[in-house]
Parts: sequence; structure tokens; C-alpha cells
Amino acid sequence: MDGLIPLFGNTADACFAVDGQQRVVLWNDAAEALLGHRARQVMGRSCFQVICAVDTHGRAFCQRRCFLHVGASRGQFHPSHRLALQTADGQHRTVDLSTVLVPPTCPGGPYLVHYLRPVERSAESLPPPSAAGSQNGAGGNLLSPLTHREYEVLALLARGATTDQVATALSITRVTARNHIQHLMDKFIAHSRLEVVALARQHHLLPSP
Repeated sequence: MDGLIPLFGNTADACFAVDGQQRVVLWNDAAEALLGHRARQVMGRSCFQVICAVDTHGRAFCQRRCFLHVGASRGQFHPSHRLALQTADGQHRTVDLSTVLVPPTCPGGPYLVHYLRPVERSAESLPPPSAAGSQNGAGGNLLSPLTHREYEVLALLARGATTDQVATALSITRVTARNHIQHLMDKFIAHSRLEVVALARQHHLLPSP
């Protein structure tokens, strides 16, 4: 990553980068100015312990194995998001997050390089990060990590498969298929299968129809 710091870090935009274990490996001066965290305080820490952001639905965006991290490991890329976060001194900021994927061919890669651009107050604002807990509910949140099997079930639901068809396609029992579907509904805090699919597409976990 050392050779990439001049390329990515020397920018007027707040910029930080994480490695494949979600550890912060780059934190530039603009990130210090925007977020209030000093580089020496965050380097080597897990990004989700530093950036506690929520998305446009007020749901937790930053967490262990977030969908950006999972997507990068699978060769999927989701470059832009609007988020609300809290600075080190407790201020709420709305930012546009842009992401650059540094591929595994780079030593130690893949890396995710994130740029944060403040959104003016006159522009669209988001719920403060402190509201995330109440909106996520007790059963988890939209970005809770999915298992490989749950991704398979999700893809089948997106094609309109019934519980029986999911069971047949995956060579599992109907009860097991129903349990997987319920787990998806719990993780997405959804009330129906259609809502699960809609939320998954909204967060780029499924391709657009």
C-alpha cells in the first residue's frame, strides 16, 4: 500500500483505505480534518469501529463484513453512496462516499479506498447515526452478513421461486428452505419476500431487473 499512498492520499478530499481484513491502512489529512480522528488513532483499527455511518434508510452501513467488503471479495463493486456519520466531537455530517477498488494483484490487496465529500446543508440530509439503532430493530439490520446459502436463496427469490422450488433447486427440505427465507426476512427487517428482493436490489446485492 505504501506505493499507493501518494496516488490516493494526496487529495483535497477526505480519503481512507482498508485492507482485506477491514483494517485502516490509509488516513489522509483531509480525513483528519473532516472526521476529527487522527491517523495515529485509527491506523490498524477496523474501519467499522471508526466510521459509524448510516444509509439513506437510517440503517447501519458500517459493520464487520459490510456489503462493500463482501462484494469486493467476490469481484462486485458498488462505487457511490450517501451516508450520515458522526465526527469525533459528536457532530453529524452527511457525506457522499465514493469507493475505488484496488485489485488483489496489488500486494496485500484487495484494498478499498474511500473518498468522503461533505454534502451541503441545503442538499438532501439523512437521519443522524444515533437513530440507526431504533430503525434497525432488534432482529438485525439490512446489512447483516448473508451466508453463501442465503445468497443462493435470495437469487432464487429474485427469480420468483416458491418455497418448494427453492428446496428443489438447492436439494434441501422444505422446512430448511422456509427457515432460510425467514432468516433473510429477519436480516432485511422485511415483511415479505418481495420486500427482501426490493431491499437487496436497492443495496446492490442483486442486479436490477
